[in-house]
Amino acid sequence: MIKKKLNFLLDIKIILFLALLLRLAYFLNSPLSIEEKGLIDINVDENTYYSIAKVYSEKGIWEGLKDEKSMWTAPGTPLYFYSVGLFFEKDILAIRICNIFLSLLTIFFVYKISKEIFGKEVGLFSALILSLLGLFVESSAMLMTEPLFILLSVLSAFFFLRGNRNSDIRLIALAGLIMGLACLTRSHLLLFPFFFLAYGLFFYMKTKDWSFFKKGFVFLMSFFLVVSPIILKNYVYFNKPAISTGSGAGLFLGSRQDTEGDEPPYRGLNYDTSLITGGLSHLSIKGDELLFSKGVENVKTYPKQYIIWNIKKVGRLLVGSNYYWFFPYDDIYNYIRNSEGAKGLLRIIDLSLTVFVTIFGLFYLIRKLFLKSIAFINMYLIYSILIYIPFLVNHRYGMSIMVLLVIYAVQALLEKREKITSD
Repeated sequence: MIKKKLNFLLDIKIILFLALLLRLAYFLNSPLSIEEKGLIDINVDENTYYSIAKVYSEKGIWEGLKDEKSMWTAPGTPLYFYSVGLFFEKDILAIRICNIFLSLLTIFFVYKISKEIFGKEVGLFSALILSLLGLFVESSAMLMTEPLFILLSVLSAFFFLRGNRNSDIRLIALAGLIMGLACLTRSHLLLFPFFFLAYGLFFYMKTKDWSFFKKGFVFLMSFFLVVSPIILKNYVYFNKPAISTGSGAGLFLGSRQDTEGDEPPYRGLNYDTSLITGGLSHLSIKGDELLFSKGVENVKTYPKQYIIWNIKKVGRLLVGSNYYWFFPYDDIYNYIRNSEGAKGLLRIIDLSLTVFVTIFGLFYLIRKLFLKSIAFINMYLIYSILIYIPFLVNHRYGMSIMVLLVIYAVQALLEKREKITSD
């Protein structure tokens, strides 16, 4: 009887329904604004993405893409906001609701990936953890890059794994196209196809089998079919062969000695970058270059400390710290201490889930790093960690890693359970 009830509860439809209720409940009880004038009061980043979407709306897509402001962020998220606004008058509310459903699709495809690699049990438990994970719940309704970017990354992994298993080159190409769209949402993925291709070369050197390298090359070609028009456009109009600005501020803030690479507001310090940019926006082309130069100078001034900070950043990226557990709360320890018992207990459980995913997931990743069947996910996870840590690390960025790392964490736990049972 108990097993039947458990099987009913651990059904993907039930899990998705639970995830939907949790996200709606959080959104309805959060301070997130559904009016443009309230965006800047709650989250300045939300206002940035939405303001660029307004440029596209007011000028049209082509003229909007020729505006320098279009380089302030990768264009994928503002274009998505713009597209939703074409169909809904209350566009901010519609975007938040759409984002919630994007997070549900992410959970579903993580379930599909888990089921295909390790079986249904791993898929269901992975989906259940993602439905409950606090940071994934919180970020689902935000006007940020995460909901769309995470879904596209997971979809790319799903199609590559399926294409690799069935030797279907069309699915490999589709995975590259989708990852290209993900890169147009968060530009840090720009070098990922080369990183993955390097694995293909390593695999060839060990096995003399070119098949994996060829699949990586198809992936790279289809990837750049998507991103190259934006890079070319930015080079022609702004003399900047890149997808977006922003790396300068990330490197400057991530190399500050007084914060050890944390985001300054979390430590009660000044976020003001205008002292470096001379009043220019930190996202402008010139402001970004000035901040990048200052960041390089910081690294040269404190090389040993910077290396130590970067090691710490892996934990901050995947688990967080007492300075930012969770947005919009400043300090999880004080939050737990000062909150009502039930809320504090929920936060402790949530932190425990996060630590479980990080430790068990990384343990499995390191053990199976060069396993061919999951090489795509492995390389995506390693690349994502490596590319983030030199810059400003925000726990929110780690969610794109956690959604796939959770699969490995569950598998590692179940393997441990089977070993104990067999002994």
